[in-house]
Amino acid sequence: MGRADKLESECFYGRHDFKGRLECGRPYCIVQRDNEVKVSARRWFNKRSGTTYHSVHVTLPDGETLENPMANGYGDQYQQTAISLLSKHFGWSYTGFYGNLHAFLATYGHWATTVVVDVNRERDL
Repeated sequence: MGRADKLESECFYGRHDFKGRLECGRPYCIVQRDNEVKVSARRWFNKRSGTTYHSVHVTLPDGETLENPMANGYGDQYQQTAISLLSKHFGWSYTGFYGNLHAFLATYGHWATTVVVDVNRERDL
């Protein structure tokens, strides 16, 4: 089991145990309470072409925002888009994570809160 897998399994995909502490109390976890990354995504299914699109908005702990207004992908593909945005912004390597946002962020001492909404119209992305 790799380091990212251990962090992921100990923290149950981002449910960290802070209990008044600055750092997560779970074994092997280096995540700090103040390092929350907020990810909001919207998905839209184009019935005409049969393709699903999504948009991603990432808010960093310092309040800075990263956005991808429209990308092709269904299901949890928004997580890979968020990983791509974060890795480009910080210069982090994301080899081997394949869309697991929580394990990716835990490796760098962050944790994620995600909100995903399915919308009916393209302009709502």
